[in-house]
Amino acid sequence: LERRAEEERAVAAKELAELREQLYQSTTEVEGSRMVREQLDVLTQEKQFLEAELADKEDQLTALRAQASQLEDAVKQSEHQLREQREVAAKYQEQLNAKNHEEHIQRLLKENAQLLKTNETTRKEL
Repeated sequence: LERRAEEERAVAAKELAELREQLYQSTTEVEGSRMVREQLDVLTQEKQFLEAELADKEDQLTALRAQASQLEDAVKQSEHQLREQREVAAKYQEQLNAKNHEEHIQRLLKENAQLLKTNETTRKEL
C-alpha cells in the first residue's frame, strides 16, 4: 500500500508540476496578449492622431491652393490694368508730344513773322 501510495504521490507530484508549468505558460501567454493589446491600443491612437493631423494638413493645403489661385487671379488683373494704364499713358504722351510740337511750330512761326517784320522795317529804313 505504501509503495502504491508513493507511486500515486509521484504521479500526483508529476501532474502537479505539469499543471504548474501549464499555468505558468498560460499566465505568460495572457500577459503577452495583454501587452500586445496595449501596444495595439497605443498604435491605434497614434494612427487616429496621424489621420487627424493629415486631414488638417490636407485642409491647409486646400486653403493654400485656393489662396494661390486668388493671388494668381489678382496678379493677372493687375497686369491687365498695368497694360491698360501703359496704353493710356502712351496715348497721353503722344498727344502731349503733338501739342508740344504744335506749340513749338506756332512759336517758330511767330518768331519768323517777327523777323519778317523786323526785316521789312529794316529794308524800309535802308
